[in-house]
Amino acid sequence: MNSLLASTALGLLAAWPAAGLGWALGTLSDRLTRDPALRDRAWGLATALAPSALALTIGAALMPGSLTAPVQKITIVNNMAVGAAATFSRVSDAAPFVPETSEILARGLILGALGGLLVAVARQVIGLLRLGAIVRDAIPASPDLTLAVRDAARRLGCVWPDVRLSEAVQQPLLAGLFKPVILLPAELSQQLDTEQLLPICVHELAHLKRHDNWRLLIETLSSGLFWIAPPQGALHIRAAAVREERCDGIALEGADALTRHRYAVNLIRALRAQSTSELQPAFTGKSRRSIAMRLEAIAKPQAPASNARKATLATLAVLIATLTAGGAMALAQKKIDRANYSHSTVSDDEGLLVDIIADEVRRVRPPQAEDGFGKPIDMAIYSGDVELKARLNTAATRILLNGSAPPAGFDPNKLASGSIKSLEVTSYETGAARHMVLNVIM
Repeated sequence: MNSLLASTALGLLAAWPAAGLGWALGTLSDRLTRDPALRDRAWGLATALAPSALALTIGAALMPGSLTAPVQKITIVNNMAVGAAATFSRVSDAAPFVPETSEILARGLILGALGGLLVAVARQVIGLLRLGAIVRDAIPASPDLTLAVRDAARRLGCVWPDVRLSEAVQQPLLAGLFKPVILLPAELSQQLDTEQLLPICVHELAHLKRHDNWRLLIETLSSGLFWIAPPQGALHIRAAAVREERCDGIALEGADALTRHRYAVNLIRALRAQSTSELQPAFTGKSRRSIAMRLEAIAKPQAPASNARKATLATLAVLIATLTAGGAMALAQKKIDRANYSHSTVSDDEGLLVDIIADEVRRVRPPQAEDGFGKPIDMAIYSGDVELKARLNTAATRILLNGSAPPAGFDPNKLASGSIKSLEVTSYETGAARHMVLNVIM
């Protein structure tokens, strides 16, 4: 199996342990502190672990061979394994030849992940087009609210987006990527005055300043890619909820108790409405526990975390990130070392016969007709940087050079590195005896 193919498949599988480590990091941050800013960073890192593990495994496969040293080793095993291999070969002769099971599974896993990503892309495109139509049909907000939002954007140091009202949305949201617009429900704008609407708009300004509209897009596509690992999707949901809490804190910075109370009431009102869009950072979250934590943070502002708690969480974050990176690289190296692993099974009473090191191994269907050595039952072709260590011309092993008998004194064990272009290994069955022919191609 190609090392890049297998490394990609293992990187996708690594999303499970990576998401588990991410969930541990986020949960620990929730227990260590109620500071939304610190928890937001922790959950943000948690969502990045699985994509980072995938990137590392793929990167390891793309590195030069001198750095990764892809090695394949084949060890000859006992007579029981030889018999099992011969039985498998006889059974497989009657069936159409197919690639190794591991390669089929790897290809299926990658195609499934890409399919999930394509579905996520399609949903995003459709959602953005629909949202764009809603924005075009929306009407401008009142001049007072527009000016108030402009002043707030200036204070936050972010661009000033348009504020529009629409009957097609039931909760405030930040719509769009390149030219974001704050959309407010038309009904909400009729119920609240500018003073009450401003903190809601500042909440969306906070999303805009933090580029959460782009972050949510990336996380949604990541969830599509890693749909085989549901914990990754759960991480994104939890991280989005913490982001809402963080933006509440920015919107209510310096607010009095009355403003906080009104803000919480408006949040509850929005929660009771049915959401028509899940495509952009919205004013509401989904998890009941997250909503409870959010309302508590609105009512009782949380002080910044102490330096000791920050140091503890930073240490945990570094440890978990290191574990993820180290695990991904170890997995990638193990994968590269065994990506093209194949088992040739020939043994005699004296034990080990052959040791082969190669960059690539390809199993092929052996010829059906008998030749001068007997009936072929298994065949593999080794290519790349091939090294061979074998006993020469024993009862169980024969050496050929380019398909013919080698000259006197030929010893493949002493060939310089890179001399062997490929190695054809064919296992034969002659009555009850089994032996191997190694055809060295130079």
